Amino acid sequence: MKEWYSAAELAGMPGMPRHARNVNIMGERGELERRPKPKGKGWEYSVRTLPSETRNHLLRQTTAEVANRMSAERTLPTVAEERLQVAELTDDQRQVMQARLTVCAIVEEISARHSVSRREAIFTFLAEAKADELPQEMLSTLRTANAASGGKRLATASTVYRWFQKRDAGGTAAMAKKRRPRSAPPSWLPRLLAVYQQPQKPTVAACIKDWPKHYPDIPAPHVRTAQRHIEAIPVEMREWGRMGRNARRAVQPFVRRTTDGLWPMDVVTVDGHLFKAYVRHPLTGRRFRPEVTTYLDVATRKAVGFSAWIAESQFAIWGAMREMVLHPECGVMALHYSDNGAYRGEQHRATLARIGSTLMFSEAYRAQARGMIERLNSSVWVPLAKRFPVYVGHDMDKEAVKKALQRADDDGANLMAWSDFVAECREALAEYNDRPHGSLGKRTPNQAWQQAVDEGWQPTLLEDDDLHDLLPTFERKVNRGEVSLPWGRYFNHELSLWHSRTVRVGVNPTDGSRAWVSDERGALICIAERDANAKPYVPESMLEHARAQREQGRVLRLERKLDQVREEGAAQIEAPVPQPVDPHLHARTVAAIEDEHSGVAAITDERKLHAYWWRIRDRMESGDTSMTEEDERGCRIYWQSAQARSMEELFEDFGLSAEDFQ
Repeated sequence: MKEWYSAAELAGMPGMPRHARNVNIMGERGELERRPKPKGKGWEYSVRTLPSETRNHLLRQTTAEVANRMSAERTLPTVAEERLQVAELTDDQRQVMQARLTVCAIVEEISARHSVSRREAIFTFLAEAKADELPQEMLSTLRTANAASGGKRLATASTVYRWFQKRDAGGTAAMAKKRRPRSAPPSWLPRLLAVYQQPQKPTVAACIKDWPKHYPDIPAPHVRTAQRHIEAIPVEMREWGRMGRNARRAVQPFVRRTTDGLWPMDVVTVDGHLFKAYVRHPLTGRRFRPEVTTYLDVATRKAVGFSAWIAESQFAIWGAMREMVLHPECGVMALHYSDNGAYRGEQHRATLARIGSTLMFSEAYRAQARGMIERLNSSVWVPLAKRFPVYVGHDMDKEAVKKALQRADDDGANLMAWSDFVAECREALAEYNDRPHGSLGKRTPNQAWQQAVDEGWQPTLLEDDDLHDLLPTFERKVNRGEVSLPWGRYFNHELSLWHSRTVRVGVNPTDGSRAWVSDERGALICIAERDANAKPYVPESMLEHARAQREQGRVLRLERKLDQVREEGAAQIEAPVPQPVDPHLHARTVAAIEDEHSGVAAITDERKLHAYWWRIRDRMESGDTSMTEEDERGCRIYWQSAQARSMEELFEDFGLSAEDFQ
């Protein structure tokens, strides 16, 4: 705040001399109140004793300066008190309140800087505004503050006075304009709600159409007016009667539970899901929709147990739980969290007590309490079902479903086999466990699990109990140490003592490699392996040799056939017709070979025989004197035969020589 001005600053202002020396003369005559400068020589003059013309000029100058500064800095007074009242204001009310506070702040700064009254500061500020000498943003703020005119004109001095009075009496919130009171609901609205809030969920238009039936003496409101009033009612109140208690929970506030402080296997949740596609029945081969049961670890969101069975049953639950409990990385869970279905059975309770787990149930008819496992069903099993040929979800085309089911009933060619279905399910769960989760900080369930292991967590393993009695069982007769199921035979030598007797065969629906065989009392006899008594019909080495011999014989037959085709073609192209072979000559050749050359007669491969006579001919042509007459005669007879000509063409075509067949 500046109250004292030097002679140089006052010189030239309205009402003051043009030169600073004359301003000092006025001070010497006592016309102006003065004091020595705090620093240096000279005098300073008080604004209170300046002429009115000079004071008004300084006031206007300060007003413009403050307005420009506030517009440039966009500073608005902070609301530090009565926060609850201010928080209840609407955006329009809050905007008007801030504009009025800004005007009051400017007026107070002008009054303090020039030691003038609030009234004089208000008049000076409004005069500058009417003269359009203030920034446009400040003029817009002044119009916004005058909410009574709708922002069309500037406020008057009396209006600004009232703003100060309201602020001093009621605080910051009192500066806001009054909120328009809500109009009372129309008299027809309760009657409309009586018709509208029905479980059949009629529309507003239908209610207005049936209005004369319910209220014949009362005129019906317009449809759009009725819709506007209905939409203004809170959703929970509006849907009362149209939605049941459980359905209304979807629009009510809820409690979001956290998993902070949980280790793996502290809490596991489980749920069954009827698969949305048909597959081939493992027993009958007909189409059916399997029941998929999944166990999910709450702390890491990892799928730790899985089973698939022909229907929802205790065996489907126990199969998934057994897989989880016996897995060396998972072990026994502390809390078993599930719904109120088959998990409340006495056998299930006894099984959990047997492994040392505590049973915990969600609230009945409240799927929201099991949102974690429900989310897995919708993000894993539904997308997987859509990849199957016979998908029957609600979003599948009905005509396509009808055709797919008809084909499945006719030949079943579009039904996936049970083993392939189980493999697809396990692959889908593996992909889920390797997928980043937002609730895990973009980590995958496997990564969260591994982090817990690195921090020292260890599973609680189940000892001396394989829980084989939890598997689905079938009664079968033992036949010479083996029992038969539709998908395979299981063998163990210990079953030889049970020949022709009935036993119980327990199998894991998702792993058919072993079977647990028990007597009629349930005592385990043995664990039979699938095809344990099966071995190759012949030894592998002997089989490979026989296959090689068969392949060689096939090649020879094809070569002979090729030779015959070439001979037929050559006979048609060559002008001279080849002389037929004398049967008597050929017979003598064969006899000579068999009688006099026992080594040659033992050669069954025509290529080796041709190579043999080729070498004999080369010896004859080289003048070898060790040749016998029988060799020479046999060689001449061979090279006159059709076999010699065809083999010679074969050797020439494939670039063969006698050395290739020693």
